[in-house]
Amino acid sequence: LMVTGSAASYSLKFGNSVTELLGIGFGAGAGVLLGALVRGHLNPIVTTALAITRGFDYRKVMCYVTAQYLGAFSATALVFANYYNAINAFDGGIRSGFGENTSTGMIFTTFPNPSASIYGVLLDQIICASLVMMAVLTVMDDTNLQIPKYLIPVLISIIICGVIVSFGFNCGAALNPARDLSARVFLLLVGYGDDVFLPLNGLYWLIGGIIGPHLGALVGSVIYLMLIDIQHKTCEHIVLLK
Repeated sequence: LMVTGSAASYSLKFGNSVTELLGIGFGAGAGVLLGALVRGHLNPIVTTALAITRGFDYRKVMCYVTAQYLGAFSATALVFANYYNAINAFDGGIRSGFGENTSTGMIFTTFPNPSASIYGVLLDQIICASLVMMAVLTVMDDTNLQIPKYLIPVLISIIICGVIVSFGFNCGAALNPARDLSARVFLLLVGYGDDVFLPLNGLYWLIGGIIGPHLGALVGSVIYLMLIDIQHKTCEHIVLLK
């Protein structure tokens, strides 16, 4: 809700990609900060990566992921309703996902930069998601910085904001399959047509929106386990031997 709302505000008022990215970044950070209060992860890539690599209860994964997708769909619908008049004034009632001066689909979901390739999009999302996942694991691990629990959501929100602002050129603020796919389905239902699924020969929504972020989260988790977590376990083993 925070991400999409901030995108709407900045896109409809300023129409500038730089201010839009900044707004989305801060909106995403605020969303994570608020979402941490209900412990729902907000993002399927975090839930699945934690289940595969960190022992998160597999029985909870489906419930978490379903709630994340339904929440994202509801948030998209709420923002669309809230900005309905502004969107009509901006595009004249002619809905377009991307590619036109009056396109409004990018308010709700992400689209690739015209210069991006499908392989570039995949790499971009693997890098971004791996950075986010490594950061999440780092601040959550008590053996690292021993960060107070009340500061963890704040740090994660700052990290996500930084990643979006730093790496948003190719794919915008993808990173979250629930937000990305749910919004596309909603837009399809309210008159945008299959336009929202067409970028990069119809592969962007799958590669950039779902596969890339999930792979990136797994890569980030494995890197953390192999380079950082293993050192903690080695040190603990040495202490026990002494």
